[in-house]
Amino acid sequence: MAEFSAPSNDRKLKEQQRDAVKALFAELNDDGALPDSWHRTPSGQPRFLDSQWQISISHSGHFVAIALCLNASIGVDIQLEKNNKLHQYADYLKWPKDQLFRRWCLYEATFKAAQDITPDLIKKVGEIDIPSNPAPFPCLESWALCWSPVNGLSASLVCSDSLLKQPICTNLKFSAL
Repeated sequence: MAEFSAPSNDRKLKEQQRDAVKALFAELNDDGALPDSWHRTPSGQPRFLDSQWQISISHSGHFVAIALCLNASIGVDIQLEKNNKLHQYADYLKWPKDQLFRRWCLYEATFKAAQDITPDLIKKVGEIDIPSNPAPFPCLESWALCWSPVNGLSASLVCSDSLLKQPICTNLKFSAL
């Protein structure tokens, strides 16, 4: 994850988010072990060409996140809670308001990591008991991690491989770009 200075202009913000994602990827790939670049699928998901590495990207406000995994599907999502229109959907989704952003991040990360999306994914995510502490837990045939890296920011990571043996659980990277 990385934080960068954010402008007030929405067009500039999108450009800066793209630049921040590229900068964070370059930092993560400083040893050159990862493929050089990725492409977007027709649905917009990032994918490496001819590689077993999986990538997931998320951005919200002046934060960006990248998750990488070898030989397993992965999804990451972050949501900045301030000025987010998601609040209006809490009653519709029937999710506890105090867990709204964690659940939404979990839904988005699960969606990104999944090979096959079921129509009732929102309902299934609503029924999951999300731990209050940031520890990996089983989630819909995958593993998940939900946490708040900084006040007002929710994050979720979902991987088809056990997060318990992944070093990311103990070395969550957060840097300022």
